[in-house]
Amino acid sequence: MTILGGLFLAVLVGVFATQGDGVMVLTFGDWTIQTSTNFFIVAILVLFVLLYLTIRLLVRLVRIPRQYRSYRDRRNMVRSDHYLANGMMAMIEGDWRSAERSFSRGSRFTRAPLLNYIGAARAAQRQGDLEARDDYLRLAHKHSSGKSPAAGIAQVELLLEQKQTEQALAILKDLAKRFPRQAEVKYMLLDIYTRLEDWHAVIELLDELKSIKNVDNDRVRGQQLQAYAGLLQQAGNSGDDVQLARTWISIPKKFRRELYLIQAYVLQRIRFPDHFDAEIQIRNVLKKEWDETLVRLYGFVRGHDPVQQLDFAEELLRRRPHDPVLLMTLGRLCLQNKLWGKARAYLEECLSVKPSPELYRELAALLERLGETERAAKYYQQGLRLATEPELPGGKRRLGRSE
Repeated sequence: MTILGGLFLAVLVGVFATQGDGVMVLTFGDWTIQTSTNFFIVAILVLFVLLYLTIRLLVRLVRIPRQYRSYRDRRNMVRSDHYLANGMMAMIEGDWRSAERSFSRGSRFTRAPLLNYIGAARAAQRQGDLEARDDYLRLAHKHSSGKSPAAGIAQVELLLEQKQTEQALAILKDLAKRFPRQAEVKYMLLDIYTRLEDWHAVIELLDELKSIKNVDNDRVRGQQLQAYAGLLQQAGNSGDDVQLARTWISIPKKFRRELYLIQAYVLQRIRFPDHFDAEIQIRNVLKKEWDETLVRLYGFVRGHDPVQQLDFAEELLRRRPHDPVLLMTLGRLCLQNKLWGKARAYLEECLSVKPSPELYRELAALLERLGETERAAKYYQQGLRLATEPELPGGKRRLGRSE
């Protein structure tokens, strides 16, 4: 366009130059300038061109800093991507020294070096350099926008890897206050409280989680059951059956209907004498549905009426004949009722269905009571062999059934 404009201007000047010599008179106050028309036109055009070129030059000079910044930003972006990619690849390959070096160098070329510092901190920790890790984490917090808990979460993960639980817990509590709607922070708090078996804190935190959108409700419910089971175990370990009863009653009714918690409660309840309520509770559940764990525990509970308890178990056997767990339970209930022969029959039938170290031990103890010490010793030996025999693929053991 500039060349065409110049050609057009040259043609225009030539046309005017061939039109003869007119006279141009310019008066400025007391000043009078007289020149030819051709010269005046050429002078005006030259001045216009000079003015245009001067303006273009000034515009270019003004744009130079911005263009340089744009060029520098593009170059830094390329470098940043290069170092970040190299750092990630080195981290995947386990080359922690190279990863730290790449992340550290790349932090100089990006406007948001948070990821670089977090990656460098992780690489430094894997090398055992905790001082460098802490330096990188401080830089990560410094360059964090304050609107995201990413730097804090990364720091907690690194602290937990080093078993620095108290420091991690303190940071998470602070993050939970600053980001009350951040689910991941609460999940990490849950993990720590679970490790510490602080079940009351777990339950309180789970109630807060339920108010957060897009939370995994199945996960929350599962952890609630785990927390209530933990409270029951703590109450059982206390040796106070009154505390256990209070803990059970304090659990919301909708959870007390869960099989998992019923199992947990019965398991703790049978550690105390006079646990008749446990037998009633198991019986009420088994009337409605089958649960193998409760069937097994039914052989350990002591109800008000041992005969009635045995009758109920035999009624279950009519519905599920040859069930090894139920046969074991029936054998134990017969032992409670001192029905030695019947107990032996149930236990031997169970042995023919599914031998186990526990079963061999029960049979051996019974045979000792009956005076059959030689056969009892054989069962003890077979039970020991079965307990120590390595499993083959598919969960099978080498030892076959007893003869």
